[in-house]
Order: sequence, then C-alpha cells, then structure tokens
Amino acid sequence: MRFQRMRDFVMGAVTASLVLGVTPAAFAKVASMNIPVQYNNIKVLVDGKELRTEKEPFLYDGTTYLPLRAVAEAVGKEVSWDSATKTAALSGGREEPPTEETEPDETKDKEETQQPGRWTRVTNKTSAVGGSVEIKCVDIRENLDNDMLELDFKFDNTGDDNYHVWIEECYINGKRMPVEYEIFANAYNNRKTEETLKIKMSDLDAAEINKLHEISITFHGYNVDGGKGFDTNALRVQFKS
Repeated sequence: MRFQRMRDFVMGAVTASLVLGVTPAAFAKVASMNIPVQYNNIKVLVDGKELRTEKEPFLYDGTTYLPLRAVAEAVGKEVSWDSATKTAALSGGREEPPTEETEPDETKDKEETQQPGRWTRVTNKTSAVGGSVEIKCVDIRENLDNDMLELDFKFDNTGDDNYHVWIEECYINGKRMPVEYEIFANAYNNRKTEETLKIKMSDLDAAEINKLHEISITFHGYNVDGGKGFDTNALRVQFKS
C-alpha cells in the first residue's frame, strides 16, 4: 500500500489538526470566525515523497493544518463526511501482513528468476540524465492480456526548471522501433512523476525479435520556461541471455 508509513501521522497529527481543535471543547463550538493564518510554502512528505494537495497547508496559532482527505487517502484511508452530524470519519485501509523469518529456499529463488515469454529477469537497469532530470526504469513486465511489453519509468526533477520529456529514440536488440512508441512526461521543478511505455508484441514479431537482449532509449527534454533543453544519455536495460 502506498505511503503506509504515514498511518500514525494521519490518525494522530492530521486528525487532531484538521478538525480545527485539540480539546473536547473545540468540537462543540459552532461559529464563524475570521482568523489570521500563515501560508509559508509548507511541504507534506509521505514516505519521503512530496504530496501535492489542492488546498495549501497553513499555520494558525502554532498548529499546522493540512487537507484531511488528501493526506488520509495517501495512506490508504477512506474519508466520509456526515453533514447531519458534521462528522469526518476515517476508515478502511489494509494492514501489512505479518512477516515470518524462514530459511532461504534456493529452489524457489531459482524459479523466481525465470520469467515467461521473451525475456528473463533484468540484469542491469541504468538511468538517463538530462539537465536536472534523472530518468530510471523501475519495472518491466509482459502484459499477456493486452499482448504488450510494458516499461515503467520514473522522472525525478531536482531543479527549478520545468520540462516536457519524451522519447527521442528507442532500440530493441539494436533495431529501431517505430516512432509511435513515445511517452510524454511533465517533469516539473522539484517533482517526481511516472510514465509507462507500452510496446506491442506483434511489432516485436514483425522485427523478428524472439528474445530480448537489450533495450536502449534516449530522451529529449523541452524547457517550458524557455531555457535550454536537453538530450539524455542512452538508458540501457539489459536482459539475461
């Protein structure tokens, strides 16, 4: 479950903060007030990743107030609102299954390294860098239902410029793939985003690719702010022969 380490944060700090009070008396108050609040570019990190919210967090009287629904849903909680009783309720979420320490099973490990179809477990997943953007291949899978080879990429922009990033060239086993195989990512300043490249198995057949050895991809970044763009080094994903 995404952002599970923040459960205690939501049930503790968030719930206490967002209901606009920390004492039983505060829950009983029904009134309209004008209060001075501070907006100070407060960032919310969930498991080390920044959480973007529609409503900006703010400070009031020494307490930080955060959007309840955005933070709760980030940690797998459902939020409901009862207008009749003016009650916000958090519920649901999956518990992490208990872990058990067992002796290593060498046979099982060996079986898990084998993947069905045209490829085996990746031996090397490198990254590509352009400007302030680092691009990593984080997962590869064969989607048998849709007859697709799917590659997940993560774009991490640690700079102040905003980029649109797309695939410049894609080679599989040294053969250039059709230009239709593109992904478009909004790699904006100080943010992370993910995109998936989908390659048709039928196109691999047409290129007479029966076994995957290497996928090589270069990216181009266009600077939305009018600054200098970039071309990355080749991101190479290698497979066992």
